[in-house]
This record gives sequence, C-alpha cells and structure tokens, in this order.
Amino acid sequence: MAAENTLQAVIDIGTNSMRLLIYRFDAAGALQRTGKWVQYTRMGEGVDRTGRLADGAIARNLKALRDFAAQAAAQGVALPAIAAFATSAVRDAENGADFCDAALRETGVNVQVIDGETEAAYGFAGVSQCFDGRILICDIGGGSTELILGVNSQIETARSLNMGCVRATEKWLKADPPGRGAMDAVEEAMAAMLSEALPAYDLSAPCQLVGIGGTATTLTAIRQRLADYDRDAVHLSRLTVADVEVLRAKLAAVPLAARKKIAGLAPSRADIILAGTVILKAVMKACDQDTLVICDNDNLEGAALLMQRRGGVKIKQKKS
Repeated sequence: MAAENTLQAVIDIGTNSMRLLIYRFDAAGALQRTGKWVQYTRMGEGVDRTGRLADGAIARNLKALRDFAAQAAAQGVALPAIAAFATSAVRDAENGADFCDAALRETGVNVQVIDGETEAAYGFAGVSQCFDGRILICDIGGGSTELILGVNSQIETARSLNMGCVRATEKWLKADPPGRGAMDAVEEAMAAMLSEALPAYDLSAPCQLVGIGGTATTLTAIRQRLADYDRDAVHLSRLTVADVEVLRAKLAAVPLAARKKIAGLAPSRADIILAGTVILKAVMKACDQDTLVICDNDNLEGAALLMQRRGGVKIKQKKS
C-alpha cells in the first residue's frame, strides 16, 4: 500500500481514447484527484474488421503514452508508480501483445491487458463510492459495453457485451449522416445482445441506472450546452429516455462537419457519439429504466482504489 499523500498515476488505454488519472490517498484513505486528462487515440480503428491493431493506431497510442508518462513524471509521479491497463481493442487484437511490448520498451510503462470481468470490477469500484443502494452501471466504451449490477461494494452480476460506439460506427453507421435504417440496425443488434444477457440480472428489485464513460458524459454536456467540460455540472446529472431520443434526433439530423461544432461535443468524438446514443437508448429500454444518472467517477478511480487495497500497482491480467 502506498504511503498517504504519495502521488500515483493510472492510465486507461481504451478503444477510442487514452486517459490519465493522477491522484493520491489522504490520511483517511480517501482518493483525492490531482487531475484527469484524455487524448482521443482511436486504438480500435479497424479492429472489428481486421482483428489487428492498425499501425497508425499503435503509433498514436505510443505517442499518447509517452506524453502521459512525461506529464506524470513532471508532476512527480515516476515509475513504477504509473500503472496502465488496456481494454477491448487491445484484448481483441491478435497483435495486442506487440503493442504492450513496444509500450514497455519505449516508455517503461508496463501495460496490462485486462479481461471484461476486471474492467467491470474497476468501473463498479469507482462508481459505488458515489451512491448508496443498488445500482446498474452502463459503461459504453468504444469496443464493448459493460453492465454491472451491485450494491455497496458487492457486484451481483456483470457482463461485457461486444458492442461499443467505435465498433458499431465502423460496422453500420458509414453514411454521413447515417440513415434511420442503419441506426435501427445498431439498436436491433444491441437489443439482441441484451435479450441474451439480461436474464442473468435480477432487475425485479429497484435499482438506479448509472452511466459512465464518454457517451454518457458527452450527452449530458450536449444537453447542458457546456462550452468546456465541467465535472460539477456533469457529475450526478440526469438524462431521461426522452432526452436521449431528442439528442439522437439532433445528432442524426446533421452531417459530421456540423456535429463537430455542437457545444459539449468534443470534435474527436463527433463521428461515434450517435452510435453511443443509440446503444444507450437500447439499454434504457431493455432495462425498463426511464432515467440515467451520470457519474464522472469511472474505471480509472476504481483501478486506483482496488490497486491501493491490493497493496500497490498490481492489475489482474487477461486470462490466457
């Protein structure tokens, strides 16, 4: 376990973006964030089609990893206090290990590829700090969507579905703007996955649907017309099914160039936000949840908390 007030860092290498959290634990054991940053690196470019990480994606992510390692070092966080984990794109790609080898060689950062179970555990650990009672977390990533049901610190059920906003965009939403038929295809594919997964969840008792990740935080930022990301405005804000449908219609009505100018929407996310919106609507409908509460805490905070409890920078690796 790291000493109190010692700065540490954890990096999440996702399908669409890479994110850095620098943090410390105070004397009471509470996580205190120094800062949280994102670079849109699109690791999952073409992975669903080719089964491999593209050379350009590897180059972009190695550069971002070097940048983040340097940023952490400049704030006093040095190896081995920098942890990093990779999710859907790297674990699905046949050359994912090549990226991890290059990352270690070029940056000194040991990137661990985590399985869907661990990804869900990280998300739940980060979010459950913010809620009392039973919650159902929906984490829409670039390559997969995690659904985690639990209460307090205990996960009841967790599944990772191979449907994310990058994967869905590349497969179905190729036109600019996408047609209604293409969006219906995404919703139908997600609904089919949910019909298979949800019987494992006990949704008979009340629970609060909680959204984490870029789709949820972006949609509430768009609805609030935030010129710049504001954690206080985003965290614990709410979206109804009606809100999501209005946002879907707004995003679908304009081409990508116009979408990039919408307040609250990062231009680098503009091409995939529509897929994320359709996926979210399918989840809310299938789970019979009218309201989504957005949480700014996510798997980065969760990874930090679980690593602290386990006594240092240790990450459960993908099962071979």
